[in-house]
Amino acid sequence: MLDTLGHLQHAKHNEQFAEFLESTSYPDWRATALFYAALHYVQSYFLKQIPARPFKTHAARDTAIRLDVHIGGIWNDYRSLKDWSLKTRYEGKQPDEKDFKNDILKSLETIRKTIYPYVASP
Repeated sequence: MLDTLGHLQHAKHNEQFAEFLESTSYPDWRATALFYAALHYVQSYFLKQIPARPFKTHAARDTAIRLDVHIGGIWNDYRSLKDWSLKTRYEGKQPDEKDFKNDILKSLETIRKTIYPYVASP
């Protein structure tokens, strides 16, 4: 199981993969990779809590995000990324550059900026 740092590293790994996909014909997988980057940022936050809360299901994690007093404000951004991931995988939706610029990348940036103060060392 990954620890807080491991989740942060995996989030960056997924972002790098999405960057690699930027110049390909796979915007669906790019959107999915960015959702999973967000998921790992969120997991790093919950593992840093005392006691640590390592969620194993999307439903439990979703509820925890919505109810958390510190990061609850990211819920709409997280949900948007999750929705994109679902639409691309199950409905064949292909996000375009406008979707990435105006929604997907902005949502991830909001999540990253919200989470970092809570997971930065020490």
